[in-house]
Amino acid sequence: EEVQVEQEQPEEVETIPDKAMKASETSAMIALRIPDLIKAEIKSKYPFVDDEILRDLHITLVYLGDNRTIDKLSVIRAVSDLGIFQSPIKGRLQGLARFVSDGDTDPLVMTFDSPQAPKLYDTLCSLLDNYHVPFHKDYGFIPHMTLAYLPKDGGLPIETIEPIEINFSEVHYVDGEVWFP
Repeated sequence: EEVQVEQEQPEEVETIPDKAMKASETSAMIALRIPDLIKAEIKSKYPFVDDEILRDLHITLVYLGDNRTIDKLSVIRAVSDLGIFQSPIKGRLQGLARFVSDGDTDPLVMTFDSPQAPKLYDTLCSLLDNYHVPFHKDYGFIPHMTLAYLPKDGGLPIETIEPIEINFSEVHYVDGEVWFP
């Protein structure tokens, strides 16, 4: 007897808002995606975080730039190789900072502290270099998660934050609006 199997329809991919990602459909990065449980905790403690930013909370590891000029296969190889060397990443979201930007707004961020973060970043950069993947080296590595964009002349919506323990088991290659674990 022949059995027909109903194929699952692929899930619709959520778009990543430009405001939250500081990126567009033509940009790419490698990032740690904040788990839904942590997003819910952040939303309950910090109601000023808008839903667009909350939906795609992340910690950028490396900004790659324009995805139309990137050898995507080389990026995937580099990120896959990272999995060989990297164990799950454990740390704390525990600091609050305001970055000064050139635009009309400044990012308000929660810093991520992990003894593994510097090695993760260095290993990832070495792998990208090995595969000849260009990436932005304009700034030092300050692992953080953007909570809001504040007007230049505005104050902070909070004085401090409560530390949040967080673990990551996946690194994502983000190509435009699509997240690849």
